[in-house]
Amino acid sequence: MTQTTQHTSPSIAFLGAHQPLPLMADLAVRAAVMVTKWRIRRHSRRALMQLEDHLLRDIGVTPREARQQSNLWFWQP
Repeated sequence: MTQTTQHTSPSIAFLGAHQPLPLMADLAVRAAVMVTKWRIRRHSRRALMQLEDHLLRDIGVTPREARQQSNLWFWQP
């Protein structure tokens, strides 16, 4: 059995435990989160397109739905 551990950066924990961030820092954090979401979407959609039909059925996705999802741009939810 594989155990996954979520690591929280001490910097992120520090941010959550104190006063609100200054405007520029808040914008920088929001931008980093947005870019990270975009990267994850892009990676997930590419991986989805690589799955064979029987694997798509296992996760409850039709080939058509997989194609539609993978054709979305990374910024589209």
